[in-house]
Amino acid sequence: MRLSIIVASLLPLAFASVIPEVETVELDARGDSGCYPFQAPNCCINYAVCQCKDGKAYQFNQDQGGCQPPWGFLANRVTQLPGYCC
Repeated sequence: MRLSIIVASLLPLAFASVIPEVETVELDARGDSGCYPFQAPNCCINYAVCQCKDGKAYQFNQDQGGCQPPWGFLANRVTQLPGYCC
């Protein structure tokens, strides 16, 4: 009885150690720019830009499909983007 309880409690650990952490390793290798995709259709920004944690806005990276890393600089603040209407 005790042996079956011990085996049953250790079995999940055996499966958990087999699962690779591919995504975590890939993200660590790429790095995090601190930027994320942003749109504000209600404020006339109906195209994707990258807003970074420092508040600056950059071009959306079309090749990577995101903001890791962002492309060219657009504005110091989202409110300074061309066409912003709020």
